[in-house]
Parts: sequence; structure tokens; C-alpha cells
Amino acid sequence: MKLRTGSKLLFGVVLVSFLFILGSAITNPIHPLYIVEVGATTAQLGLIMALPSMVSALTRVPISVLSIRLGKWRLMFFSLALSVATTAVFAFIYDPLWFFPIVSLAAFS
Repeated sequence: MKLRTGSKLLFGVVLVSFLFILGSAITNPIHPLYIVEVGATTAQLGLIMALPSMVSALTRVPISVLSIRLGKWRLMFFSLALSVATTAVFAFIYDPLWFFPIVSLAAFS
């Protein structure tokens, strides 16, 4: 069966979206446990867990303008790479204050 160009594009978007959502669904329940294990207080944990929503709300319009300029495919692969990189950096954090910039970067993806 030969796929059309539109079908390939749709398949690619669905596959990348599926991988992104699957990765988030697997790692997001573990993040609060790890943050507390590193030594964050309850207040710090609450701020760190609220940070992705705040960053997402503040950067939604600028990122959409950037996606139009750079192209959606480039931004999609950049987002996927950023998500993987920020998840990998979690293993090297030993001070709870470093979670704030890392979680902020993860919110961009």
C-alpha cells in the first residue's frame, strides 16, 4: 500500500505526538517523588509543579509565532529533543533549586 504525502505527514504527526504524550505520561508521576527525594520542601514542590502551567501560559503566543517562522517540523523535533534532554538532566540534579530552570525548560516542549 502506497501512502500519499498527506498521509505520511499525518502519520508523522500522530507518531511524534504519541511518543511525546507517552513519555510525559511515564515520567510525570515520578517527578514529584524524585523532587522530594532530592530534598525539596513542600512549598518548593508546589512551586515546581505549578511552574509548567505558568511557563506554558506565558509563552504560548511567542512560541506559536516562532513555530510559524521556523516551521512546524523543526520546532516539533526540537521540542521532542528538549523533552528528552530535560528528562535526562533530572538524574544529575542534587540541589532542589536546579529544578526550577530544568522544569521551566521542560515546559517549553
